[in-house]
Amino acid sequence: FVRRGPPVRRRAAHAYAAVAAAGVVTAGWFHVLRRQRRREAELLVAHQGQRLDSDQTKYLPRRRFASAREAVRHLSAGAMAGALAKSLEAPVDRVKIILQVSPERFSFARGARITRDILEREGVRGLWKGNSTVLARTLPYAAINFAMHDLVAGLLSEDGERLRVEQKFAAGAVAGMCSTTVTYPLDMVRARMAVAPRGSPSTVMSTMRGIYRRSGLRGLYAGLTPSLCGIIPYSGTTWMCFNSFKEALAIRKGQDPAHAHLSGLEHAVLGGVSAIIGQAVSYPLDTCRRRMQTARVAGGVTMSMVGVLRDIFAKEGFHGLYKGLTVNFVKAPIAHGISFASYHHIKQEMAARDWP
Repeated sequence: FVRRGPPVRRRAAHAYAAVAAAGVVTAGWFHVLRRQRRREAELLVAHQGQRLDSDQTKYLPRRRFASAREAVRHLSAGAMAGALAKSLEAPVDRVKIILQVSPERFSFARGARITRDILEREGVRGLWKGNSTVLARTLPYAAINFAMHDLVAGLLSEDGERLRVEQKFAAGAVAGMCSTTVTYPLDMVRARMAVAPRGSPSTVMSTMRGIYRRSGLRGLYAGLTPSLCGIIPYSGTTWMCFNSFKEALAIRKGQDPAHAHLSGLEHAVLGGVSAIIGQAVSYPLDTCRRRMQTARVAGGVTMSMVGVLRDIFAKEGFHGLYKGLTVNFVKAPIAHGISFASYHHIKQEMAARDWP
Protein backbone atom coordinates (compact mmCIF):
# COMPACT_ATOMS: atom_id res chain seq x y z
CA PHE A 1 0.00 0.00 0.00
CA VAL A 2 1.09 3.56 -0.62
CA ARG A 3 -0.02 6.71 1.05
CA ARG A 4 -1.47 8.28 -2.08
CA GLY A 5 -1.83 5.59 -4.66
CA PRO A 6 -3.80 5.99 -7.90
CA PRO A 7 -7.54 5.31 -7.68
CA VAL A 8 -7.22 1.97 -9.47
CA ARG A 9 -4.71 0.71 -6.94
CA ARG A 10 -6.80 1.90 -4.01
CA ARG A 11 -9.88 0.21 -5.44
CA ALA A 12 -7.90 -2.99 -5.96
CA ALA A 13 -6.67 -2.89 -2.35
CA HIS A 14 -10.23 -2.48 -1.06
CA ALA A 15 -11.42 -5.29 -3.32
CA TYR A 16 -8.68 -7.63 -2.10
CA ALA A 17 -9.50 -6.83 1.52
CA ALA A 18 -13.22 -7.42 0.96
CA VAL A 19 -12.55 -10.72 -0.81
CA ALA A 20 -10.22 -11.82 2.00
CA ALA A 21 -12.80 -10.98 4.68
CA ALA A 22 -15.55 -12.74 2.75
CA GLY A 23 -13.27 -15.74 2.31
CA VAL A 24 -12.62 -15.99 6.05
CA VAL A 25 -16.34 -15.87 6.85
CA THR A 26 -17.24 -18.34 4.10
CA ALA A 27 -14.50 -20.79 5.09
CA GLY A 28 -15.54 -20.65 8.72
CA TRP A 29 -19.19 -21.22 7.87
CA PHE A 30 -18.42 -24.15 5.56
CA HIS A 31 -16.32 -25.65 8.35
CA VAL A 32 -19.29 -25.39 10.71
CA LEU A 33 -21.66 -26.99 8.19
CA ARG A 34 -19.15 -29.75 7.39
CA ARG A 35 -18.89 -30.63 11.09
CA GLN A 36 -22.67 -30.62 11.31
CA ARG A 37 -23.10 -32.99 8.36
CA ARG A 38 -20.40 -35.32 9.66
CA ARG A 39 -22.00 -35.38 13.10
CA GLU A 40 -25.44 -36.06 11.66
CA ALA A 41 -24.03 -38.95 9.61
CA GLU A 42 -22.43 -40.44 12.73
CA LEU A 43 -25.67 -40.16 14.66
CA LEU A 44 -27.63 -41.72 11.80
CA VAL A 45 -25.30 -44.73 11.76
CA ALA A 46 -25.25 -45.06 15.55
CA HIS A 47 -29.02 -44.82 15.98
CA GLN A 48 -30.31 -46.27 12.72
CA GLY A 49 -33.70 -47.81 13.23
CA GLN A 50 -33.99 -46.41 16.73
CA ARG A 51 -36.03 -43.48 17.94
CA LEU A 52 -34.12 -41.12 20.19
CA ASP A 53 -35.82 -40.28 23.44
CA SER A 54 -36.19 -36.67 24.59
CA ASP A 55 -33.17 -36.80 26.89
CA GLN A 56 -30.93 -37.62 23.92
CA THR A 57 -32.56 -35.27 21.45
CA LYS A 58 -32.13 -32.13 23.50
CA TYR A 59 -28.35 -32.41 23.27
CA LEU A 60 -28.09 -32.74 19.49
CA PRO A 61 -26.44 -29.79 17.74
CA ARG A 62 -28.94 -27.95 15.51
CA ARG A 63 -28.56 -26.36 12.11
CA ARG A 64 -30.99 -23.66 13.31
CA PHE A 65 -32.93 -22.68 16.41
CA ALA A 66 -35.58 -25.13 17.59
CA SER A 67 -38.32 -22.80 16.38
CA ALA A 68 -38.90 -19.35 14.92
CA ARG A 69 -40.10 -18.24 18.36
CA GLU A 70 -36.77 -19.21 19.91
CA ALA A 71 -34.88 -17.27 17.24
CA VAL A 72 -37.06 -14.18 17.83
CA ARG A 73 -36.46 -14.54 21.56
CA HIS A 74 -32.68 -14.50 21.13
CA LEU A 75 -32.78 -11.60 18.66
CA SER A 76 -35.14 -9.52 20.80
CA ALA A 77 -33.18 -10.09 24.02
CA GLY A 78 -29.93 -9.14 22.29
CA ALA A 79 -31.42 -5.98 20.78
CA MET A 80 -32.86 -4.75 24.08
CA ALA A 81 -29.69 -5.53 26.04
CA GLY A 82 -27.50 -3.74 23.51
CA ALA A 83 -29.75 -0.66 23.39
CA LEU A 84 -29.74 -0.33 27.18
CA ALA A 85 -25.96 -0.63 27.44
CA LYS A 86 -25.23 1.78 24.58
CA SER A 87 -27.56 4.45 25.90
CA LEU A 88 -25.80 4.44 29.26
CA GLU A 89 -22.29 4.62 27.76
CA ALA A 90 -23.05 7.19 25.02
CA PRO A 91 -21.44 10.24 26.77
CA VAL A 92 -18.18 8.40 27.45
CA ASP A 93 -18.18 7.00 23.92
CA ARG A 94 -18.44 10.43 22.31
CA VAL A 95 -15.49 11.75 24.34
CA LYS A 96 -13.50 8.64 23.41
CA ILE A 97 -14.10 9.10 19.67
CA ILE A 98 -12.97 12.74 19.83
CA LEU A 99 -9.80 11.64 21.66
CA GLN A 100 -9.12 8.91 19.11
CA VAL A 101 -9.20 11.22 16.09
CA SER A 102 -7.22 14.00 17.78
CA PRO A 103 -3.40 14.15 17.40
CA GLU A 104 -3.00 15.40 20.99
CA ARG A 105 -1.79 13.07 23.73
CA PHE A 106 -4.45 11.50 25.92
CA SER A 107 -4.96 12.51 29.53
CA PHE A 108 -7.88 12.52 31.93
CA ALA A 109 -7.58 16.30 32.11
CA ARG A 110 -8.05 16.52 28.35
CA GLY A 111 -11.03 14.18 28.54
CA ALA A 112 -12.59 16.37 31.21
CA ARG A 113 -11.87 19.48 29.11
CA ILE A 114 -13.58 17.93 26.07
CA THR A 115 -16.60 17.05 28.19
CA ARG A 116 -16.78 20.60 29.53
CA ASP A 117 -16.51 22.07 26.03
CA ILE A 118 -19.35 19.87 24.78
CA LEU A 119 -21.54 20.92 27.70
CA GLU A 120 -20.80 24.62 27.08
CA ARG A 121 -21.39 24.49 23.32
CA GLU A 122 -24.22 21.98 23.02
CA GLY A 123 -25.61 21.40 26.49
CA VAL A 124 -26.26 18.05 28.14
CA ARG A 125 -27.92 16.72 25.00
CA GLY A 126 -24.59 17.16 23.20
CA LEU A 127 -23.17 14.23 25.15
CA TRP A 128 -25.77 12.02 23.45
CA LYS A 129 -25.22 13.52 19.99
CA GLY A 130 -25.46 10.76 17.41
CA ASN A 131 -27.01 8.36 19.93
CA SER A 132 -30.03 7.84 17.68
CA THR A 133 -27.58 6.46 15.12
CA VAL A 134 -25.95 4.34 17.80
CA LEU A 135 -29.31 2.84 18.72
CA ALA A 136 -30.26 2.33 15.07
CA ARG A 137 -27.02 0.38 14.67
CA THR A 138 -26.99 -1.27 18.09
CA LEU A 139 -30.42 -2.89 17.78
CA PRO A 140 -29.50 -5.06 14.77
CA TYR A 141 -25.83 -5.36 15.83
CA ALA A 142 -26.54 -6.70 19.31
CA ALA A 143 -29.41 -8.86 18.09
CA ILE A 144 -27.23 -10.50 15.41
CA ASN A 145 -24.18 -10.74 17.69
CA PHE A 146 -25.87 -12.54 20.58
CA ALA A 147 -28.13 -14.73 18.44
CA MET A 148 -25.37 -15.67 15.97
CA HIS A 149 -23.01 -16.57 18.80
CA ASP A 150 -25.58 -18.88 20.38
CA LEU A 151 -26.35 -20.45 17.00
CA VAL A 152 -22.70 -21.05 16.00
CA ALA A 153 -21.81 -22.29 19.48
CA GLY A 154 -24.67 -24.80 19.24
CA LEU A 155 -23.47 -25.95 15.83
CA LEU A 156 -19.90 -26.42 17.06
CA SER A 157 -20.86 -28.35 20.19
CA GLU A 158 -21.07 -32.11 20.07
CA ASP A 159 -24.03 -33.62 21.95
CA GLY A 160 -24.26 -30.51 24.10
CA GLU A 161 -20.74 -30.90 25.48
CA ARG A 162 -18.57 -27.95 26.41
CA LEU A 163 -16.75 -26.16 23.62
CA ARG A 164 -12.99 -26.14 23.36
CA VAL A 165 -11.18 -22.82 23.66
CA GLU A 166 -10.69 -22.42 19.90
CA GLN A 167 -14.38 -23.19 19.30
CA LYS A 168 -15.42 -20.50 21.77
CA PHE A 169 -13.16 -18.05 19.96
CA ALA A 170 -14.54 -19.06 16.55
CA ALA A 171 -18.17 -18.64 17.67
CA GLY A 172 -17.47 -15.13 18.96
CA ALA A 173 -15.44 -14.13 15.90
CA VAL A 174 -18.12 -15.25 13.41
CA ALA A 175 -20.81 -13.45 15.42
CA GLY A 176 -18.77 -10.25 15.52
CA MET A 177 -17.92 -10.29 11.81
CA CYS A 178 -21.53 -10.87 10.74
CA SER A 179 -22.96 -8.13 12.95
CA THR A 180 -20.20 -5.65 12.00
CA THR A 181 -20.62 -6.13 8.26
CA VAL A 182 -24.41 -5.71 8.37
CA THR A 183 -24.41 -2.53 10.48
CA TYR A 184 -21.17 -0.82 9.40
CA PRO A 185 -22.70 2.13 7.45
CA LEU A 186 -24.54 3.24 10.60
CA ASP A 187 -21.30 3.05 12.60
CA MET A 188 -19.67 5.29 9.98
CA VAL A 189 -22.51 7.82 10.27
CA ARG A 190 -22.26 7.77 14.08
CA ALA A 191 -18.51 8.49 13.98
CA ARG A 192 -18.98 11.39 11.52
CA MET A 193 -21.74 12.91 13.66
CA ALA A 194 -19.63 12.61 16.83
CA VAL A 195 -16.79 14.77 15.45
CA ALA A 196 -18.81 17.08 13.19
CA PRO A 197 -18.71 20.79 14.12
CA ARG A 198 -21.81 22.52 15.37
CA GLY A 199 -24.18 23.46 12.56
CA SER A 200 -23.36 20.38 10.50
CA PRO A 201 -26.15 18.01 9.42
CA SER A 202 -27.38 16.40 12.63
CA THR A 203 -29.72 13.66 11.39
CA VAL A 204 -28.86 10.14 10.35
CA MET A 205 -30.26 10.44 6.84
CA SER A 206 -28.71 13.85 6.08
CA THR A 207 -25.28 12.66 7.24
CA MET A 208 -25.60 9.44 5.27
CA ARG A 209 -26.66 11.34 2.13
CA GLY A 210 -23.69 13.69 2.51
CA ILE A 211 -21.22 10.80 2.76
CA TYR A 212 -22.78 9.03 -0.21
CA ARG A 213 -22.81 12.21 -2.32
CA ARG A 214 -19.09 12.88 -1.67
CA SER A 215 -17.65 9.36 -1.65
CA GLY A 216 -20.30 7.01 -2.97
CA LEU A 217 -21.13 3.62 -1.47
CA ARG A 218 -17.45 3.00 -0.71
CA GLY A 219 -17.48 6.03 1.61
CA LEU A 220 -20.08 4.35 3.84
CA TYR A 221 -17.69 1.42 4.26
CA ALA A 222 -14.45 3.36 4.81
CA GLY A 223 -12.52 1.59 7.56
CA LEU A 224 -14.37 -1.72 7.16
CA THR A 225 -11.11 -3.64 6.62
CA PRO A 226 -9.54 -2.71 10.00
CA SER A 227 -12.96 -3.19 11.59
CA LEU A 228 -13.18 -6.78 10.38
CA CYS A 229 -9.51 -7.40 11.25
CA GLY A 230 -10.13 -5.95 14.70
CA ILE A 231 -13.48 -7.61 15.40
CA ILE A 232 -12.04 -11.10 14.98
CA PRO A 233 -9.66 -10.86 17.99
CA TYR A 234 -12.01 -8.55 19.92
CA SER A 235 -15.26 -10.47 19.64
CA GLY A 236 -13.54 -13.84 19.64
CA THR A 237 -11.47 -13.04 22.74
CA THR A 238 -14.40 -11.46 24.60
CA TRP A 239 -16.75 -14.40 24.06
CA MET A 240 -13.98 -16.94 24.66
CA CYS A 241 -13.08 -15.34 28.00
CA PHE A 242 -16.71 -14.89 29.04
CA ASN A 243 -17.64 -18.52 28.38
CA SER A 244 -14.41 -19.83 29.95
CA PHE A 245 -14.89 -17.70 33.08
CA LYS A 246 -18.54 -18.73 33.24
CA GLU A 247 -17.64 -22.42 33.12
CA ALA A 248 -14.92 -21.98 35.75
CA LEU A 249 -17.33 -20.17 38.09
CA ALA A 250 -20.00 -22.83 37.55
CA ILE A 251 -17.55 -25.59 38.48
CA ARG A 252 -16.53 -23.64 41.56
CA LYS A 253 -20.20 -23.39 42.57
CA GLY A 254 -20.76 -27.11 41.94
CA GLN A 255 -22.96 -26.60 38.85
CA ASP A 256 -22.93 -28.29 35.45
CA PRO A 257 -20.68 -26.04 33.28
CA ALA A 258 -22.79 -26.74 30.19
CA HIS A 259 -25.93 -25.44 31.94
CA ALA A 260 -24.63 -22.89 34.44
CA HIS A 261 -27.10 -20.63 36.25
CA LEU A 262 -25.42 -17.41 37.36
CA SER A 263 -26.82 -14.24 38.85
CA GLY A 264 -27.10 -10.95 37.00
CA LEU A 265 -24.17 -9.50 38.94
CA GLU A 266 -21.98 -12.50 38.10
CA HIS A 267 -22.84 -12.15 34.40
CA ALA A 268 -22.04 -8.42 34.59
CA VAL A 269 -18.65 -8.92 36.25
CA LEU A 270 -17.60 -11.71 33.87
CA GLY A 271 -18.76 -9.70 30.84
CA GLY A 272 -16.89 -6.60 32.00
CA VAL A 273 -13.61 -8.41 32.63
CA SER A 274 -13.87 -10.24 29.30
CA ALA A 275 -14.48 -6.95 27.47
CA ILE A 276 -11.36 -5.38 29.00
CA ILE A 277 -9.23 -8.27 27.74
CA GLY A 278 -10.80 -8.08 24.28
CA GLN A 279 -10.25 -4.31 24.08
CA ALA A 280 -6.59 -4.59 25.02
CA VAL A 281 -6.01 -7.13 22.24
CA SER A 282 -7.73 -5.28 19.39
CA TYR A 283 -7.64 -1.56 20.26
CA PRO A 284 -5.02 -0.35 17.70
CA LEU A 285 -7.28 -1.48 14.87
CA ASP A 286 -10.23 0.33 16.47
CA THR A 287 -8.17 3.55 16.50
CA CYS A 288 -7.28 2.97 12.84
CA ARG A 289 -10.94 2.46 11.99
CA ARG A 290 -11.97 5.75 13.61
CA ARG A 291 -9.20 7.66 11.81
CA MET A 292 -10.33 6.26 8.46
CA GLN A 293 -13.99 7.03 9.19
CA THR A 294 -13.36 10.67 10.16
CA ALA A 295 -10.46 11.54 7.83
CA ARG A 296 -12.50 13.87 5.61
CA VAL A 297 -14.19 15.65 8.52
CA ALA A 298 -10.81 16.22 10.23
CA GLY A 299 -9.27 17.53 6.98
CA GLY A 300 -6.86 14.63 6.60
CA VAL A 301 -5.88 12.50 3.61
CA THR A 302 -7.71 9.25 3.01
CA MET A 303 -5.26 6.33 3.35
CA SER A 304 -5.32 2.55 3.49
CA MET A 305 -5.38 0.66 6.78
CA VAL A 306 -1.62 0.04 6.68
CA GLY A 307 -1.01 3.68 5.76
CA VAL A 308 -3.07 4.94 8.69
CA LEU A 309 -1.27 2.65 11.14
CA ARG A 310 2.12 3.80 9.84
CA ASP A 311 1.07 7.44 10.01
CA ILE A 312 -0.14 7.14 13.61
CA PHE A 313 3.01 5.33 14.69
CA ALA A 314 5.31 7.84 12.92
CA LYS A 315 3.61 10.94 14.34
CA GLU A 316 2.41 9.79 17.76
CA GLY A 317 4.43 6.69 18.53
CA PHE A 318 3.20 3.44 20.02
CA HIS A 319 1.09 5.37 22.52
CA GLY A 320 -0.96 6.83 19.66
CA LEU A 321 -2.28 3.40 18.72
CA TYR A 322 -3.80 3.04 22.20
CA LYS A 323 -5.08 6.60 22.60
CA GLY A 324 -8.35 6.56 24.53
CA LEU A 325 -7.87 2.99 25.76
CA THR A 326 -8.06 4.17 29.37
CA VAL A 327 -11.49 5.63 28.63
CA ASN A 328 -12.51 2.28 27.14
CA PHE A 329 -11.35 0.54 30.31
CA VAL A 330 -13.92 2.71 32.10
CA LYS A 331 -16.81 2.25 29.67
CA ALA A 332 -16.25 -1.30 28.38
CA PRO A 333 -16.86 -3.09 31.71
CA ILE A 334 -20.00 -1.02 32.26
CA ALA A 335 -21.41 -1.46 28.75
CA HIS A 336 -20.56 -5.13 28.31
CA GLY A 337 -21.41 -6.00 31.88
CA ILE A 338 -24.86 -4.48 31.44
CA SER A 339 -25.39 -6.08 28.02
CA PHE A 340 -24.33 -9.59 29.09
CA ALA A 341 -26.37 -9.46 32.29
CA SER A 342 -29.40 -7.92 30.56
CA TYR A 343 -29.29 -10.40 27.70
CA HIS A 344 -29.40 -13.47 29.91
CA HIS A 345 -32.01 -11.94 32.24
CA ILE A 346 -34.31 -10.80 29.41
CA LYS A 347 -33.98 -14.14 27.63
CA GLN A 348 -34.87 -16.04 30.81
CA GLU A 349 -37.86 -13.76 31.47
CA MET A 350 -39.09 -14.26 27.91
CA ALA A 351 -38.78 -18.03 28.27
CA ALA A 352 -40.57 -17.99 31.63
CA ARG A 353 -43.45 -15.95 30.16
CA ASP A 354 -43.46 -18.07 26.99
CA TRP A 355 -42.91 -15.01 24.77
CA PRO A 356 -43.25 -14.64 21.88
